[in-house]
Amino acid sequence: MLARYRSKLLMVAAVCVSVWACDQRGLLETAGRPVGATMNAIHDAEIQLGQLARSRTRNPEVREFADKLVRQHSAMKARQNTLFDQLGIAGVEDEPSLPLRSDARAMVDDLSVRVRDDFDSEYLADLVLVYQRALNILDNEILPGQLHFDLRTELLRTRDDFAGRLQEASLLQSKLRSPQSSLRQ
Repeated sequence: MLARYRSKLLMVAAVCVSVWACDQRGLLETAGRPVGATMNAIHDAEIQLGQLARSRTRNPEVREFADKLVRQHSAMKARQNTLFDQLGIAGVEDEPSLPLRSDARAMVDDLSVRVRDDFDSEYLADLVLVYQRALNILDNEILPGQLHFDLRTELLRTRDDFAGRLQEASLLQSKLRSPQSSLRQ
């Protein structure tokens, strides 16, 4: 009886050590979604949209917001890629991240041919969609299965940043729609 109990205890301990070792190396995927490629696809979408907005908008507030997004997402991407490298998480493109990249390309292509008068409202509408989608992915696919403390902490920080940017984009969008707004150009 004691031998069987020891055997089960050793088996449970071995499984726990294996899971811990995999998680420490960042090999556990999060609910089936590779974190590195997904986060890079989100950051790249925001950077591409922001770069386009900097060159297309005539509105100083929208340009300033786009500049800020390009800087912040570039910094977040660099910080996260450093952590991904430390944890052994590959940012290799895969099936879950490809639709994000494809959608971002379609948004950039669509915005590229927009008349300048429509550009700002469409740009902000696209930002709202991207941030809503990013928050949905983080909340429902990445964070629930993330066990690694440092990665979870970084992703929660990123989630808070995304929520703040969503709020800012929505506020700019509301100002732009307002007939009394100084944003209307």
